[in-house]
Amino acid sequence: MSKFVGFFFALVVLQLSLAQDPENEEDTRIVNGQQARSGQFPWMVGVHGLGDNGQWEFWRCGGALISRNLVLTAEHCVDAKPRAYRITLGSTLAGDRQDGDGKTIRFADLIIKHGDALILRLSQSVSFNSKIQPVRLPGPNDYVGSDVDVTVSGWGGTGNGLSEKLLYTTLGTITNAKCSEWYGTLKNDVLCYVNQHSTTCGGDSGSPVVRYTNAGAVHVGIHNAGVCKVGSPSLATRTASHVDWINSEIRRHSS
Repeated sequence: MSKFVGFFFALVVLQLSLAQDPENEEDTRIVNGQQARSGQFPWMVGVHGLGDNGQWEFWRCGGALISRNLVLTAEHCVDAKPRAYRITLGSTLAGDRQDGDGKTIRFADLIIKHGDALILRLSQSVSFNSKIQPVRLPGPNDYVGSDVDVTVSGWGGTGNGLSEKLLYTTLGTITNAKCSEWYGTLKNDVLCYVNQHSTTCGGDSGSPVVRYTNAGAVHVGIHNAGVCKVGSPSLATRTASHVDWINSEIRRHSS
């Protein structure tokens, strides 16, 4: 069993076990994300894997465009050769569906890992426009504390399967000490966030977690995990903990 399949299976089992509890049924069924407008998250990309049957999966993970030819996502999202992945950009629709703005598709040709972060290099660079833009990265000392609003976008589960349309939700960060009450001891590069009315779910892995500042959106986390239960925290890898490596790869692979 691949690392990704094992991880996703564990989340599904946990989600189902919660759903079987009548007291949890409504919370695990409702995610309450808002539908994104076209161009609202121009850095958002979809990562699709090639299945064992030779067909492209409807969905694998989210990711963020960080340069003309690099995508930042979660390490557990990718477990095969680069050409087994394709990237969709510039659309709010998942899979092969098109919207009025069209959709750009690129294949990966290189995988670069760094702890819980992973970069996919695209086989061809993309041209920037109003629907395709790189996300701003934080500085290495831009630590996000507690009680900060962050926004996660993705095509993950809604309780009725994966979403065909890009959704987003805003959550508040909490301390790792508080978060450890759900997950046990956490590494220092973990960012936790929660909302009592909406949450992330399976399929949102790799999606960008952004904080809005006066300068615009800043990528502060790579979404990693959650239990699809409203009121329970979700986890991300802090971007600032890896940003020196990320910037070095951008310089190395600039085109």
